[in-house]
Amino acid sequence: MPWQEWREIAMSPWFYISGVVLYAVLTTCVLLLLRRSAATTHGRWRDGAEKSALVLLAILFCLLAVEGYMRFLNTGNGNQIDMLAAQWMKRNWTPVNSLGYRDDDHSPGDLEQGKTIFVVGDSFTAGLGVADYRQTFPKQLEQILGAEFRVVTIADHGWNVGDYHEALTNYPFQQPNAVVLNLFCNDIEVDPMELPTPNLPRLFPGGALGFLTNTSFAISAAYAQIVLVSVMPELQQGLLDLFANPEYLERLNGYLDRLTEYAESRDAPLIVMVWPMFPSLDQSDQMNRHFFEFFDGRTAIVMDMKALLEHHTPMDLVVSRTDIHPNERAHELAARWLAEVVVEATAGASSRTLQ
Repeated sequence: MPWQEWREIAMSPWFYISGVVLYAVLTTCVLLLLRRSAATTHGRWRDGAEKSALVLLAILFCLLAVEGYMRFLNTGNGNQIDMLAAQWMKRNWTPVNSLGYRDDDHSPGDLEQGKTIFVVGDSFTAGLGVADYRQTFPKQLEQILGAEFRVVTIADHGWNVGDYHEALTNYPFQQPNAVVLNLFCNDIEVDPMELPTPNLPRLFPGGALGFLTNTSFAISAAYAQIVLVSVMPELQQGLLDLFANPEYLERLNGYLDRLTEYAESRDAPLIVMVWPMFPSLDQSDQMNRHFFEFFDGRTAIVMDMKALLEHHTPMDLVVSRTDIHPNERAHELAARWLAEVVVEATAGASSRTLQ
């Protein structure tokens, strides 16, 4: 059975309840055997066996308690790999509209009634780690702007610049009044498995370890965090190498050109939000510099999100220590600044970089 199918079974509450029942049966059997042996067996062997059995039962109880606690947690970790992340998605990635986006459904007739703002991006935009979708910055933007505006979220976790362009061109409504493009340094049109990261395949183990990491929440979370310690530096270096690769930059620029042309062909202002890495906001400077240089002189309003966020404590702006996606506070800050920019842009503001 593929791990994905097995993981779905293991994540079921009934799977854990079955484990609790099995432990109760095992405990009862062991205690009955110990009681029986106490009447028929004497000496050190019996005492040693009794202590060993009780210690084993205590260890199993603690493991079962930890597993139960992990299963009741409602916190992801942003890695989209372990069982905690999968559980968070099942509980919180709602609503999902008819197009598959974490947003309400928007009919073309409704969008024609006001100024329509397309907000396109990846997990930052869709709100990975933010349990209530109404707290994501596109939805907060809509609340701030009021009834005159319609804000449409076109985003999903794991997306890249190629996905952005495809999603925009395939959206049923094609007359936005403004397009908000969110860029992060990992929005690359490259499979992460192709990057020079020798440790990345270790995140998806097979065999007995694969069984354990797809059965136990606790083991899955612990293993993912341990391996990510070695993988994250490799991924960051891989990204830096890509942004120094002329062939890759040419391909990236091609997608950015298409996104720019999409907005221009519809006479819609293009607003570009360039996000830094969390929690160390400086570590993405070298990569984000390319975005600023690309849009310099083009028809776009560029928002340097680092300039907004660096006045706050970075760890106060992320979901958790294990999930460095923007939290509700960061989304609120982004929405308030973006609202000002959208109002100016739809009133005819010129292109510039905002800091």
